[in-house]
Amino acid sequence: MHDVMPNRQMNIRSAYDYVGKRASRYDGMMASGTWTGRLALRLFWQLSPEDYDAFLAQMFAGLPKDFSGRLLEVPVGTGVLSLPRYRELPKAEITCLDYSNHMLQAARARAHTLGLDSIAFRQGDVAQMPFEDESFDLLLSIDGLHAFPQKDAALAEMHRVLAPDGILTGCTYIRGENAITDLFVRTFCTWRGYFTPPFDTFTSLHERLSQHYEILSLTHTGSFAGFTCRKKELKAVQDDIASQTFTDTTVQPFHITASFGLSDIHTEADSSCAIHRADTHLYHHKEEAHH
Repeated sequence: MHDVMPNRQMNIRSAYDYVGKRASRYDGMMASGTWTGRLALRLFWQLSPEDYDAFLAQMFAGLPKDFSGRLLEVPVGTGVLSLPRYRELPKAEITCLDYSNHMLQAARARAHTLGLDSIAFRQGDVAQMPFEDESFDLLLSIDGLHAFPQKDAALAEMHRVLAPDGILTGCTYIRGENAITDLFVRTFCTWRGYFTPPFDTFTSLHERLSQHYEILSLTHTGSFAGFTCRKKELKAVQDDIASQTFTDTTVQPFHITASFGLSDIHTEADSSCAIHRADTHLYHHKEEAHH
C-alpha cells in the first residue's frame, strides 16, 4: 500500500504537468471557450449549454461577491475559471495551491495578465498542506476531490487550515448520475491519472463531508456536485465519526428549489438533503483583523 500511493501521486503529477503544458486545450473545455471544448462537454460530460451555466453557478455558490477574508483555492489548476472571479474580490487575501508545477505556471501567467499580482501561489500536496492551523476563512476546491488520492486526508487537512466557522465550498465529480460520463471517467480519466477512485455518489459525498463539516448546501448538475459546508470543531467531528457508519448507496433524488443566499444565486437542483440558507456574515471579516 505504501508503494502504491507514491506511485499514484507521481502519476497524478505527471498527468497534470502534461495538461499544464497544453493549458489552452484544457482551458477551452473548462471555460467552454472552443468548439472542441463545447463538444467534449456535451459528449463526455453530458452538459448542455444550460447545464454548463448551472455547473458554474453551483461551483461558485459559496463564494460571496464581496468576500474580504483569507481564501485558499486548492487545486487551482490553470485558474481559468477562478482567477477572473478574483478580480471582483480586491480586499480578499488569496492563496492558490496545486500539486503540479506546470499548472501553477499557467495560473501565475494568467494572474499576471489579469493584474492579480498580489495572489500567492504555492506548490504542495493537499494531504500535507504547507500552512499553519486556522490560516483561512474560506477554502475553494474546484474539481479536486475526485482527483485526490487520499480523499479523507485531504478533507482533514482542509479542516485543519480553516478558521473556526470557516467555509469549504466547490464542486466535484460524482458517479451514478450518467452512464456515459461514468464510462468516460473509468476508461479515460482514471487511466490517464486525472481522476482517482474510489468516487463518491451524491449520498456518499454527503456522508463524507458530514464527517468534518456542517453541510449548508449540496446540489448536483449532472455528474457534478456543488457543496458549501461550515467547519465543525474537532470534538463534533470525533463524535460524528464515533456514531456514524459510512455507507455508499445510490441516491434517489427528489426535485427541490434551492435558495443559496450566498452569492445571490437561485437555481433549481436535484438533491436528497435539505438546503439551508447560510448566514453571509460568516464570510465577512473586518479588514483590520487580518492586515
